[in-house]
Amino acid sequence: MRDVKLIAKLEREFQKGEVLGTEERFRIFRSMLEYAKGLGVWPPDDPLEGIEKDLKLAEVLRRYGELVKEDSHGPG
Repeated sequence: MRDVKLIAKLEREFQKGEVLGTEERFRIFRSMLEYAKGLGVWPPDDPLEGIEKDLKLAEVLRRYGELVKEDSHGPG
């Protein structure tokens, strides 16, 4: 998806939806963690495995966030 304006609009629409409180977020997180443990995929054998991909993804998301921020302040 290269249409930054469309992506930003979809994000705003998504964020208008149900708002979860802190307790509910932690409940969901704990459930996901227990599920991962039950599948035997947590904790990972090598916690740093794939860190390079995670760092690249973080950089892409950071840049995307900057683009969205710039777009929202630009001409509409």
